[in-house]
Amino acid sequence: MRRLPMAPSNINSPTPALAPKSKQQKRKGMMRRLKPRLRKLKEQMEEIGNQQKCIKEEQRKVRQKFKMIESQCQHLKKETQLISQQSAATRFQLALLFQILKAREDNDFNKANDITRSLREFMIAKNNTKWSMHGH
Repeated sequence: MRRLPMAPSNINSPTPALAPKSKQQKRKGMMRRLKPRLRKLKEQMEEIGNQQKCIKEEQRKVRQKFKMIESQCQHLKKETQLISQQSAATRFQLALLFQILKAREDNDFNKANDITRSLREFMIAKNNTKWSMHGH
């Protein structure tokens, strides 16, 4: 059997690979390992910041659209109310016209004159209201 040479007997002399590292060397090694991580974290933070800017911009656009929709909704409500009022006024006028026709058919000309006067007064009041509503 062949014997392997033995290690030197001077075990106390440190070899360069096994020598204890100084604090500065340890710090350098740690910084070398951390730099890529820090660079990556910085890139990620920058990307997150950009995403947050995009989100804020989209939120601003959504708020703006919502305000515009609310404004349109209010406008439509006013238009609907006006149409409803006009429809009610038209129904009332038609009812008076039919009453006038019925009174004339029945030869009740006094009643027809009274209803005609009421219709005329209603039309005048309606026109005055229309003018005041539109600021004329």
